[in-house]
Amino acid sequence: MKIARTPAGEWRGTLDNPEEGVSGIAIGVALTGDTVKLDVSIGAYSATFEGKLSGDRIAGQWTHQAAVVPFTFTRRTANAPAQAVAPDLRRYQAQIANPRDWMDVDGTEVPIPPSEHPRLYLRARDLDDLRKRIEDPGSSRFGTTCSGARPPIRRSASKWTLCAIFLNRDPDLGQRTIAAALGILESATYDKTVQDISRAIGRMMVTGAIVYDWCYPLLTGEQKQRFLAQEVRLAKLMETGYPPYDGSYLTGHGSEWMIMRDMLSAGVALYDESPEMYGYAANRFFKGLLPARNFWYRGHAFHQGSAYAETRVSSELYPLWIFDRMGFGNVYNPSQQLFPTRGSTCAAPMASCCAPATARASNPSFVPC
Repeated sequence: MKIARTPAGEWRGTLDNPEEGVSGIAIGVALTGDTVKLDVSIGAYSATFEGKLSGDRIAGQWTHQAAVVPFTFTRRTANAPAQAVAPDLRRYQAQIANPRDWMDVDGTEVPIPPSEHPRLYLRARDLDDLRKRIEDPGSSRFGTTCSGARPPIRRSASKWTLCAIFLNRDPDLGQRTIAAALGILESATYDKTVQDISRAIGRMMVTGAIVYDWCYPLLTGEQKQRFLAQEVRLAKLMETGYPPYDGSYLTGHGSEWMIMRDMLSAGVALYDESPEMYGYAANRFFKGLLPARNFWYRGHAFHQGSAYAETRVSSELYPLWIFDRMGFGNVYNPSQQLFPTRGSTCAAPMASCCAPATARASNPSFVPC
């Protein structure tokens, strides 16, 4: 109930009834001393209330025909917002197998990156398997590229670093890769008026993170500081800013690459020298991005239909890869693996009746994922 005095000195009021889904019902108000009388009339329905005002309470009773119902109004300061009830997200959060390997970051438990390098996307234990894959006849073209002598270029820097660190153990190639990566990072400029430019900026951050992590034994202290400065500079250019804003867990660009791939990758790589970026990215992921997705995965569903798969689903797979490689397994609900089935159904003939609105975009790319 809202009551106010008009300029003429008369009392006017309105009444809301959330249980009936109605609001703004006009009521007559009479105040005599501490006695309050209300009259409600809606068509053929009418009721009256009479009660006593005492402090922040009006205690009395409603009368409708022969029915009398005790009722008490309690004042709430007009400008005080209703207290939001935080949902219980515990069943949608990551399952922690060994608490000693996790730490608290601003009230959220996040994994502690392992102390060894490399730890981003690949580990030393992956060397034998990786060598077998590259020696496979089907990978001969990749192997030829790796064995070449030309220096790395922008789009293949991480591939050449892979060769230097994991296969050839070539420190000269590693040093050239570091120099090339720093040159690219320090000279990179971006037009922030270009749509989705943050995605290109983020790919550059990931390239720098891979070189930093995979070539870590070859880095000097001065080179580490240069990488750190550029990763922070690029992060500040992105749409989420740096430190990244807290929110946009389900929709918007903050719910994709910038947190879940770009800052998380850079944070894992830089963690020993500067844990700040990892702390921000991991906190946002485990506090909001992960529980929100696990809620949907339990229903074998994706929260943005099928048309956003190339951007939104793909970006969600990066934390899966990153944390699994660091030794923390699948942090998502296992039902994540089942929602492509629903996407296939929605992409089938006559599926428009079941597909969400975003699944009917002109270029759905859900099924290939």
